[in-house]
Amino acid sequence: MSKLYKRKSTYYVRYKSRGLLQWRSLKTSNRKRAEELRRELDRIIAKETYHHTITGATNPTYKELSAWYSSWAMHRKSKDTIEQTEYFFYLFPQLTGVAYLRRTTQSDVNKFEEALLKQKRSPRTINKTITMLSAAMNIAIRYGEFPKYNPFRNRPRLREPKKIPYWLKPHELAKIIESARTHSKDAHLLFALAAYAGLRKNELLHVKWEHFDKNACTLSIRESEHFQIKDAQERDIDIREPLLSILTAAAGRNGFIVRPDAFPAAADYRFDMRKMFAAVARAAGLPRCTPKALRHSFASHLASDGVDLYYIQMQMGHSDPKTTQIYAHLLPRNRRLHHPHTPTPQPGL
Repeated sequence: MSKLYKRKSTYYVRYKSRGLLQWRSLKTSNRKRAEELRRELDRIIAKETYHHTITGATNPTYKELSAWYSSWAMHRKSKDTIEQTEYFFYLFPQLTGVAYLRRTTQSDVNKFEEALLKQKRSPRTINKTITMLSAAMNIAIRYGEFPKYNPFRNRPRLREPKKIPYWLKPHELAKIIESARTHSKDAHLLFALAAYAGLRKNELLHVKWEHFDKNACTLSIRESEHFQIKDAQERDIDIREPLLSILTAAAGRNGFIVRPDAFPAAADYRFDMRKMFAAVARAAGLPRCTPKALRHSFASHLASDGVDLYYIQMQMGHSDPKTTQIYAHLLPRNRRLHHPHTPTPQPGL
């Protein structure tokens, strides 16, 4: 399914094609017309890419369902999502002995979950498995491919143990930033933005120098034609030391802050940062470090300094305050209502 969004006064549509993320301007400011064009685009994509059908099958096998879903998802979902769903459709009859949809009962789904637990799969993985199977079946039902029967729908979720996010202590943060500095200028900027501004992976790749205001000490996260922010939460991040000095020293380049030579493409990410990240983390002796761990570190250090959760929510770009609650245990009891000391703008910097 394509998604509609608006930039200034023009509507755009975002969709998956051959596993790649595509953007297209609909060249209209009328919402009703934009919806019509979006639906027409969905029909065109479906006609061009969807050939496999099991229409009329009253009791399809899971193998048939998997083949149908793969054909439908080829131009709509990522390669990883398709492969995982195919694997789950293969795994279910293997572990339960039930090959046909209509013969599947709630007891069979319980048996499937128990078998996964015996394989030492985590409750989170099992919940994700059931969710993906249910979603794939709902799609097939919506397209009228087989009777409206989904044994995975509305299943009670297994209780997932609360997991405290992994974050780096101050000395570990200093160590990995130094490792990034010796690696390259791009690595230094990438790690500093993740650790001291809490940017998400895709935000790291699309933030530009024009978004950095060294006089106001802020970094703006804004959407663009090739970049859509999660939950559409545009925000301004207060920049403190040492990030302020790092960005000021590197300022002068144009375009993207990290890897300005890599231009936006149809893929989800502007360039693949995994090798760079792994090399820096390995050199620092912190192999568990990931972009998400650095983002968690940013929020965790704010909370440890007594910054209130609302401010952290705004800086992180969380649409739901419940998401920020995972940092509540780090707040000092006597400072939980205090507001942060934002950096004083320094004219002339």
